[in-house]
Amino acid sequence: ILENDLGSVDKIDGKTVFKCKECTRKTVLMSRLPEVMIIAVKPDSMNYILENKKYFFPEAYRRKGGRYLAFYVSKPTGAITHYAKVKTIFKNVLITNLKELRHMSKLKKGELVKLFDLEWVKELPSKIRRGKGESPIQGRQNSTLKILFKSKKISDLTKK
Repeated sequence: ILENDLGSVDKIDGKTVFKCKECTRKTVLMSRLPEVMIIAVKPDSMNYILENKKYFFPEAYRRKGGRYLAFYVSKPTGAITHYAKVKTIFKNVLITNLKELRHMSKLKKGELVKLFDLEWVKELPSKIRRGKGESPIQGRQNSTLKILFKSKKISDLTKK
């Protein structure tokens, strides 16, 4: 919210977070983000997220992110199964670990990523599946926790 020569002050979920100037340059101010960003992932990527509490995508995607992430797991699951609270979003990170490079099939070696360090990842009380004739989630979509928990199918996420 506030940036100066010393760094920044950000208010997240009612808590005040102070960041030094160097940290401010490397991270995203989360108070300016949507509450929930819903992302499509493959089953093996979901396993990586559960094991490592990290998610990342190329900076070139230009996605802002969210204070929470919800994960639509593609075939054979075909549903939003988990959500996570984001602890910190790091900008312009160079991934060198081969395990992490394999996690993102579209990532090229030497490409910069936006890295989401997750506080926790939890399973949703009930999966949010596609309704009859609905398309799967592709790319990303923004929502709120209230709508996410009320939704029974994908189309419910866009209802007001």
